[in-house]
Amino acid sequence: LFSSPLSAEAYFFLFIVIFFGIHFLLFVETNLSQAGIVERFELFLGGMEICNAYTELNDPEEQKRRFDMQTASMNALGFNKSAEALLNEAEYVKALEYGLPPTGGWGIGIDRLVMLLSGKMAIRDVIPFPILRSEQRAEE
Repeated sequence: LFSSPLSAEAYFFLFIVIFFGIHFLLFVETNLSQAGIVERFELFLGGMEICNAYTELNDPEEQKRRFDMQTASMNALGFNKSAEALLNEAEYVKALEYGLPPTGGWGIGIDRLVMLLSGKMAIRDVIPFPILRSEQRAEE
């Protein structure tokens, strides 16, 4: 995606809108202008991805269709969903049938913000689990 150099301004603060097929993001609203495509965006700060965001799907019939599509794809590959996963999907669709207002979601990683603010380039250097930290950090 970033095969060409970015300007300093773009490197520090950048939003990217990315289009995916619906089979990648089952819970994302379909793009209004392109059938079978969903839209989400990513925020980059200081050259690293900070968050993902999208409009959440609130149509129970479309959600069930996507779950069924995923199940069929898994079955074709020789995988089966667990009974628990199928039950959770059915409960989720039932909840959608009661009504979900238009919603959006975005996820921001506190670990990535700490990386940005502390100038660390590896996520291992800011997570609290010592076993996953880099060897260089252990030597310091």
